[in-house]
Amino acid sequence: MLASRADLVRAAQLRPELAAEYAELEADIGHRFRNDLSMAEIITAAEQAATTEHTEETATIELGEGRLWWPRFERQSDRYGTVFLLTGPDAEDYVSFENAPVGQSGRLVAVVVETRRSGHCGDIARSLVPTTPTVGEEITLGAGTLFTDADVDLGVRTAVGLAPDDDRDTDWLDPRVLYRCHNQTVRLELRIGSHTNGCARDTTSRAA
Repeated sequence: MLASRADLVRAAQLRPELAAEYAELEADIGHRFRNDLSMAEIITAAEQAATTEHTEETATIELGEGRLWWPRFERQSDRYGTVFLLTGPDAEDYVSFENAPVGQSGRLVAVVVETRRSGHCGDIARSLVPTTPTVGEEITLGAGTLFTDADVDLGVRTAVGLAPDDDRDTDWLDPRVLYRCHNQTVRLELRIGSHTNGCARDTTSRAA
């Protein structure tokens, strides 16, 4: 309640379901979230900001395609910072992100190519379980600065993620939407906005 308007709007973008719960409670009890600001107004501002961000995007960099997973320690540490893609007939091969534009800011988006049931147990502590998306759905995993991690055994950069603009230690990517993408075949893209630097202009670049 003591956060700035900008922080509240950003929080509503990152946790839309929680914001919706607050708005519903606000309507039920007949009181505003804050005297000078209602949760409904925060949600509206968040949606408008998201629309503006999307329309200002000037480039898309395709990073790779495969089944989306993430390293176990991401869930154990609550960082949820990186994902990896598996490909091949039995989904045993890792997509390499050796050529990914490290240091580039943008949104990490998973475009759903093929769906299947996920057998992941979810994040019990957060009451998060996998859900199945639809083909063609575009799911924003997070926003920030792109980085990659190398697999110590393979010596290849198999994980890609976004470091947030703030100093938070957890939820670098949105756990809620990650469980919607788990084990789904997606095309992973970095969407770059006009407000970020223009070092990557090739919209067909691949890291795989």
